[in-house]
Amino acid sequence: MLCKSCNRPIAVCVVCGKERRCSGLGDGQPRCDACAARLAPCSWCHKTAKVAAVWATGPVCNTCRHKGLAAKAVCDGCGQLRRPDPRHPSGRCADCVGLPQFNICRDCGREDRIYRAGRCCRCVLLAQLDALTANATVDLTPLRDTLAVTDRPRAVLRWLETPFVTDAIGRFATGEASLTHDTIDSLGDNLATTRLRAVLTEAGLLPARNEHLARLERWVDTQLTGITDLNDRRALDAFATWWVLRRVRARARYVEPVDTKHARRQIRRAVEFLAFLREHHQTLADCTQADIELWLTGPPARRHVRDFLLWAHRRRLCADLDVPRRTRAWPARQLAAAEHRGIIARLLTGTDLRLTDRAAGLFVACYAQTPARLVRLTTDHISLDDEVTVRFGRDHVVLPPPLGDLVRELLATRRGRAASEPEAASRWLFPGGIPGRPLDRGTLQRHLKAVGVDASVVRTAALFDLAADVPASILTDLVGLDPTTATRWTQAAGGDWAAYAAAKAAR
Repeated sequence: MLCKSCNRPIAVCVVCGKERRCSGLGDGQPRCDACAARLAPCSWCHKTAKVAAVWATGPVCNTCRHKGLAAKAVCDGCGQLRRPDPRHPSGRCADCVGLPQFNICRDCGREDRIYRAGRCCRCVLLAQLDALTANATVDLTPLRDTLAVTDRPRAVLRWLETPFVTDAIGRFATGEASLTHDTIDSLGDNLATTRLRAVLTEAGLLPARNEHLARLERWVDTQLTGITDLNDRRALDAFATWWVLRRVRARARYVEPVDTKHARRQIRRAVEFLAFLREHHQTLADCTQADIELWLTGPPARRHVRDFLLWAHRRRLCADLDVPRRTRAWPARQLAAAEHRGIIARLLTGTDLRLTDRAAGLFVACYAQTPARLVRLTTDHISLDDEVTVRFGRDHVVLPPPLGDLVRELLATRRGRAASEPEAASRWLFPGGIPGRPLDRGTLQRHLKAVGVDASVVRTAALFDLAADVPASILTDLVGLDPTTATRWTQAAGGDWAAYAAAKAAR
């Protein structure tokens, strides 16, 4: 029935229960104008917002309504995986409480949140994928199959409907653009391109490659393009190829993801140093120790030119020039022991903190691990036998029950932000926002700092405790320190392990 004055449908409002002019029937929950604009505390999240529906618990906001419509649980009555009917306080499905089903997808018939035109998010996603590949001359079936099994269809759908992704996949489907890494590189070096490449690689449409190394190589080419002097460009090209990139490639064979920060720093300092010489009307061949001393009067980061000068001297491009190493001070504790214990206790008992932050923070606070090493941990590094063990280096470390239980829970519930990657598919202990990749080291550092764990300061305190309890040889493997550095830490912590090897051999 329609209202004679405004031609809008008249229905029973789900909020006030009165028959009034309806503000909309698209979601199957008719509300009158007054109730559509009504503000009230949500009975689920307790935030004051517009009332989207009134369920058994009371008014709920739109966000909580969407969560309730998409929720799934095993019904106590029939034992099936169904949506707990929010209109009844028992938490059972609609059939068990005797209420008519609502919000049913017209395509698949499942109880779910209706996303568009009476369809759930997964059905809309499948329809969108079919539309993109309808007139395809290139077989994109692997991409469809990969995205169709996602655990978060709404997030994938929103990503798929962005103009950049729609246009790129459309061009790949029609053959207008070749499906290669070079084509993806031409789309720009940004997060949207990175995600598109990762999804296509996950689907098997692109061959896998080391993205950190590839980005470093493109960055090196950009740095060389800006060098106008031919001799300087040749020297930098040789240095980048045979000194920097060769070492990064060798490390990338057994370390994933490989860190390219130091490599970029080496090349930047070399570029800046050659520009410095040109400004002073000097060349690399004519450079003297006096020029080096003048260069070192600048920021401390200029000392990183040492590798470039060492390489240049070995190839007789310059004289034997000396860049003094910085004097390394003895390690010093920056965190009181009581405060250190307080951080560990808060991470163990802080149920309000995210599980990933608690586990990563405890690995830093108890085992002196760096965020760079933590993001490289995979599920293969964890053993769940009678005891929970983790392998930071060559040997397994037994985790005590509180931390071990937390790691068990993390393995069972870990979830990255990569919507197109199923939860069970990720091999990383700390999965990230890009399919197939772990959480970024800088992102993990920021997460830890937000919960009061300064990774550098807390790790130093943990190193002091470990160095006082274990010999330098074990500290080297556990923490990943150079043997000389581990010995310095042992001496700074007051640990005396000179007779450790002899005592162990005598047993």
